[in-house]
Amino acid sequence: MNCKQIGIISGPQFDKLIDISRRVYSIEGLSPTIHTSGGGQQEPKVLIMDRVRKLTPKECWRLMGFTDADFQKAEAVNSNAQLYKQAGNSIVVPVLEGILRNLLEDDYDIPKTRTDLQTPRFADESEDPA
Repeated sequence: MNCKQIGIISGPQFDKLIDISRRVYSIEGLSPTIHTSGGGQQEPKVLIMDRVRKLTPKECWRLMGFTDADFQKAEAVNSNAQLYKQAGNSIVVPVLEGILRNLLEDDYDIPKTRTDLQTPRFADESEDPA
């Protein structure tokens, strides 16, 4: 599956923007990279029912693997511009968890799902401290 670019926005207010800021993507396929550069108009744009719109900060956070609860905590103390930048500066949470799980699985009892996360134990550490 690929990221499907389906058009470029044009017009007086858009023609001055760099090409990546003008791209429009299909909702079918992968998301484009979420950029952190300032200056506005950097948010990914999608075509839905013949209408172009930008992804919301919450959608960007979801694409990066954050929960809505994580987003709501950040939203309470940040502007939308900062929320977009934070999503763009982030690493995809499930990818990071998978990398760490593979690196540490021999040394720790690592849970299979994010909801099971607890304080890791060494594999040879006894369940009963006595």
